Amino acid sequence: MCRYVEKLVASAEAAVDEVVRRGVAHPSKTAVGGHSYGAFMTANLLAHAPHLFSCGIARFGAYNRTLTPFGFQVPA
Repeated sequence: MCRYVEKLVASAEAAVDEVVRRGVAHPSKTAVGGHSYGAFMTANLLAHAPHLFSCGIARFGAYNRTLTPFGFQVPA
């Protein structure tokens, strides 16, 4: 697993643990969602941390990163 995914999963685990600890979420009824780059993160979380979320909504994400090998915001 690459460093990006490791950090993403660790952050999501910490966030889910905290909202469950506060009593505002149930561990088996937690969803993740995002738009654009957030959708890319959502897809990664669903693929690499399926134990955290019961569902996810990914809208308009750039899922094929081979099309943007140098990033999204590279000046022309």
